[in-house]
Amino acid sequence: MKIFLLILGIISFSPLVQQRPTPANEKDLKRQRQQARSIALIEQVGSEAELWDDKRSAVEALANAADLLWDRNPSRSGKWLRKAWDLVDQVTESEQNPALKEFVRQSDKAQLKSIVLRVAHSHDPKLADKFVQQIAEEQPEQKKERGAFDDRTTRSEQLLWLAQQALETNPQLAFNLAQRSLTDGISFTLQNLLTGLRKKDVGLANQLFDLALARFSSSAPEPSEAEVLAGYLFQPGISFSSNAAGVVIMSMNPAFRGEPAPFKSEPERAHRFLLAAYQTFFTRPLPLETPEDKQRAQKIWVFGNRNSSRYETVAPEFSVPLNSYLTQLESKLFPEGEEIRSVTIVKRVANRPSQIKKYTSRALPRSRSVLRRLSIQRREISHGLKSHLL
Repeated sequence: MKIFLLILGIISFSPLVQQRPTPANEKDLKRQRQQARSIALIEQVGSEAELWDDKRSAVEALANAADLLWDRNPSRSGKWLRKAWDLVDQVTESEQNPALKEFVRQSDKAQLKSIVLRVAHSHDPKLADKFVQQIAEEQPEQKKERGAFDDRTTRSEQLLWLAQQALETNPQLAFNLAQRSLTDGISFTLQNLLTGLRKKDVGLANQLFDLALARFSSSAPEPSEAEVLAGYLFQPGISFSSNAAGVVIMSMNPAFRGEPAPFKSEPERAHRFLLAAYQTFFTRPLPLETPEDKQRAQKIWVFGNRNSSRYETVAPEFSVPLNSYLTQLESKLFPEGEEIRSVTIVKRVANRPSQIKKYTSRALPRSRSVLRRLSIQRREISHGLKSHLL
């Protein structure tokens, strides 16, 4: 009810000016009275919102009130915004849709912080920088249960969510936020952010990719991190991952359908990436003692097979040793007669509610050549699921 009152105030609240001259007619008087009522209502909501039991609505109300009345009273609006930021920590994460948890587990807190930060960036960039610095200084909170396309940490999720919000109007800010996310590794959201940034500023996209590749090369990366960079270079809008059961999942973002693959205009960058991936994954035997070891090795095997033709084209000097390595790894992972897990395809539309369609293939016989020639027989097993996707 309280948030509804604020919405009513916003609807009736036309743009304000600092001082109006003496009204010339009754219409101006009526408009001023309406504005005064709207302002009073918004001020009341701003002063009471922090006491509400519904902290989610309180955060949204304080951020909206600060945005609307900033020019009239910047100091008070700044206090409302700081209070909204602090209240985010008191918000309880909503229950995840069980049908979507396999793919992505979204954070309500990250979305609320993006609302507050958007207002701060509009009116007080220094305050916004303080908020971002607080996020950057937080200890990275590893997600206990991760969806196939979840970002590396809660901190990186928040930074990349904010970067997405800033991309359209402030590519430099989006770059800065995404750069900070690399502290925790290379997250799935980075792929689409790189593609979107490239449409805005090729130089910034190249710079961000170089930073991500440096992070990849200087750490002990997960196969999923290689999938992010490969997806950006070779298949914009298409991402690959695996769920907890080891099933390979492909996510398609139609928003980037038809975007030119950067490797065509950036062959040197593509070569550097393939070299880094080869040196990281394909130059030494992989441990296979534990289920976790085997799952990681299977992800590396899938990545290598999917990119083998790219090695032939972009980095041919590694093609033969790569194929030899994959053949040996395959024989260890999939003894003769054992079937490879099925492949799942998920069609998603980023940044807005969408229909999600899930398809699976039949189990595949053990054969790398068969995998490369895979013609997936699609069978719809779930539909009508709606979600806001990162």
